This record gives sequence, C-alpha cells and structure tokens, in this order.
Amino acid sequence: MGNAINSCVFVPPVQVPEINTENTEFVLTKNGHKIPVAWYTPQKKNSSILETKNLNDLNARNNSNNFNFGLREFLKHFPEFSRNKSQNSSLAKTHSKRKDNQNSSWTIIFSHGNAESITLLSDWAQRLAEILTVNVLLYEYSGYPYAEGECSEKNTYACIERAFEYAVKEKHINQDHIILMGFSLGTGATTHIATEKDVAGVILVSSFTSCVRTQVELSYLSIIDQFTNITKAAKIKSPTLLIHGTDDQRIPIRHAKELYSKLKKPVEPVWIEGADHCNMDEGNFGDQFYAALNNFLDWLRLERRKKKKNIYKRRSRFTRKLVSERYVPSVKKTLSKKGWIDI
Repeated sequence: MGNAINSCVFVPPVQVPEINTENTEFVLTKNGHKIPVAWYTPQKKNSSILETKNLNDLNARNNSNNFNFGLREFLKHFPEFSRNKSQNSSLAKTHSKRKDNQNSSWTIIFSHGNAESITLLSDWAQRLAEILTVNVLLYEYSGYPYAEGECSEKNTYACIERAFEYAVKEKHINQDHIILMGFSLGTGATTHIATEKDVAGVILVSSFTSCVRTQVELSYLSIIDQFTNITKAAKIKSPTLLIHGTDDQRIPIRHAKELYSKLKKPVEPVWIEGADHCNMDEGNFGDQFYAALNNFLDWLRLERRKKKKNIYKRRSRFTRKLVSERYVPSVKKTLSKKGWIDI
C-alpha cells in the first residue's frame, strides 16, 4: 500500500544532465542514503586596491598613531583597563572563529518539486543566487536520479535535515542567516524542517495543504495522507511568505489561502494573477516573482536591524551602569593618589 501511494506522490525525472562535480558533494543521511548537495554563490566582482598617495592622508595616519601611543601611555596608570597577553589572545581567537562561522549574506535551502533534480535546476539556482545576491543550496530526495534510497515521506524528511546540517556545520552558516524555500512537493519538506528550526524566514511557492487534499476532500483518507502541511503550518516559528498563481489548476490557490490562515507569523502573501503551477518565474510573471522574493529579503534585513538596534540599546544601558559602579571610583582613587584631582 505504501509503495503504491509513494508512486503517486513522487515523480522523479527520467532523463537528467550529468552532475557537476565542481560544486556538488555527496553526504549521508541518517537513513544511510547518499544524496547530492550543490552550493551556488553569487559571482564576486573584482575589486581594485587603491593606493594612497596623498601626503595629507599619510600625515593623518601618523597623527592617529601618535594619539594612540599617548593614550596607551596614559592608560598604563590604570591597570583595571588593561588586559594581559593571554586574555588578548583568547579574545582574538574567539573573534576569528565567530567571523569564520558567520556569513553576511542569506543562504536559501531550496526543496525542489516533482520531475525536477539537482542537475535540471543548476542554471536556475545560479540565476537565483545572482538576482537575490544570496547563497543557494540544492539537494535531492532519496529515489531521485542521483540520490540513493527509495522515495518516501520519511526519507525526504531525512534528506532536508541532512541538507540543513550541511549548511550549518560544513558551510558554517548561522541559522538566522538561513531561508527555507520550497516549491510544490518541496513545500512538504520545507514545512517539516521549518517546524523544527528557528530560521530567518520561510518561502512556500505553490504550496498544498496535504497530498490527499490535492485530489479529494475526504477526511477518512487521512490515514494514508502524506506531507500534511495544514497540520504543521501553525508550528512554523519563522516569518513565512506564500507565493501562488491564481490560475494554478494542479494545486488550486485555496490550498495556499488555507495555509496562510494557520500561520503564526505570516507576511503579506503574493498571488500572481494569471500564473499557473509552473510558469511563475517566467516572463512578466517572473518580474513579480523575483520582486516578491527581493521585497521579502529587504523586509527581513530591516527586521534584523531593528532587533540589533534594540540589543545595542540594552547593552549600552548595561555598560554605562557597569562603568559607573565598577570603574569610576577606581579611576578617581588613582587620580587622587597622583595628586591630579582632589576627592
């Protein structure tokens, strides 16, 4: 029974191009299957190094160095402000490790639809990386051309969990820099991982409530249902964008609207007028599609700045209190001993 249902749910492509080994690796899922993961980055522009030949700039640097030397000499009188070499070394290592583990740009983990594969989406993934200036991580489900194992809901969940682990542990991407994106069948895998991970954002394109509900609305068939997004949508922890074509006959737009009503952190959905299931990224529809993605990323950046600003405000209040309670009395005492001030 299970194999019969899986054969209806999953439709792997028959003919696919050869895999590109330059940007593709094979990783092992928790179910013991090797699956391919491919990494795409926006191409960096060559930046020229400008040499400073202006004498005024050189004098400004010398004056700055003289000031820093004088400040260091002054602070020698206050041991409470100085750190030993071991402390400085420890701080430098911590900063270096933190810098290596963070990526300033977003990373999209994309879950593909039916009749798609990691090689068929290669050019599109690179274009997406260029348009949005993000990293893109593709992976393939078990049972598809280059992935081991059989097609099943359980194996698909294991694949996206491994892809997420690859991004975090092997590419050193922080979770708050990751955006989960799924198309059609891929929204099932994306919704699953989004209920478990706290990421920057979630994008569901041509999403469905559940596999059975795309065909019939019969509650007694729930026992054989798969990818029940409708029951998981309320558990998604991150801001979620829904994009759907109004003329989608394969998965009618009512599915997306039902999911939208269940979300805890929905953003304004994008219903692309006249688009069907597979042409949202083409022609005039494509302009709306990529604009929607860009707007979502801009909104996420703005929210992050607001969050950081609030954190800095709290830290600033704490720092002022710490300095006034711990350092000011000590500095006054040192200055008094040297006869520089009277307390």
